[in-house]
Amino acid sequence: MLLKFRISNLKHLANLALLSFLAGTACSTSNDASHSEYLALDEDSVHFEVAGQGFPLILVSGGSGMDSRQWGLIAPALAQTFRVIQYEPRGVGRSDNPTVKYSDSADLADLLDHLQLDRVGLIGVSSAGGFILEFSIQHPDRVAGVVAAAPFVPGFEFSDTMMARLNLFNQAAQQGREPFLDQMFADPHFIPAPLDPSVRNSAREIMADQFDKGAGFDPGFLLPLLPPLIEQLAYISSPVLLLAGELDHPEVLRRNKYLLTQIPLVEEKIIDQAGHNGPLENPGAFLSAMNSFLLVIARQ
Repeated sequence: MLLKFRISNLKHLANLALLSFLAGTACSTSNDASHSEYLALDEDSVHFEVAGQGFPLILVSGGSGMDSRQWGLIAPALAQTFRVIQYEPRGVGRSDNPTVKYSDSADLADLLDHLQLDRVGLIGVSSAGGFILEFSIQHPDRVAGVVAAAPFVPGFEFSDTMMARLNLFNQAAQQGREPFLDQMFADPHFIPAPLDPSVRNSAREIMADQFDKGAGFDPGFLLPLLPPLIEQLAYISSPVLLLAGELDHPEVLRRNKYLLTQIPLVEEKIIDQAGHNGPLENPGAFLSAMNSFLLVIARQ
């Protein structure tokens, strides 16, 4: 166990060293060309930020109660090789809460049209991971590949244990922001962040902001994918890389294993020393896990 711990930490330090180097270089080069924009969609506007040049990658925010700050170290490192677009869908971060009926997939397609992008790579965590899988079904010609970390899959049947866990979260949310955050961060699988516990403070701040924003979000405006994603997995034609934190809830890991049996072109990698939010908990390992996959889809 001690040997495994030491090896894991050495790998973590190596990953962080690489990430810090790339991020630092990015700050002095590609970030000079980065810019933040808003795109008007119907009555609402969505926020996105662009940096770097090369094959386009869309980093979709919103999963796990996060906004684009979840990509704080990932995005500048990727921008050394790719054109990176950090996208906040309606109801997330600096984007408007929806005021009309809308489709996440239609919004993303409009963003690609606005940026004149024919084919892209998509990256998302949790519910954002599920959304980009849905997009790849509805717009297969526009997706070169998908990196979905612990993707939420509408229609997937959870165990009674997982449902009880989710009910605790929902009950806490009804009591207010702080009880909700207390419950989420008491959970050993959500964001344990064993390598850097201070990450939990950053994550809590992001989630607090998003909780407040969510008070004005009406989920009834969102048009769901029908039939649900669970019934359409076989129609995903793009290559898919599934990621999962080794410390995430066993039900999340089980869901990934199920997806491995249903999606035609799929592989999985496990992120060491991370729970449900790898980009924050172990960004170096998260980046390393998807690096070769991204280089391959960029050449196709």
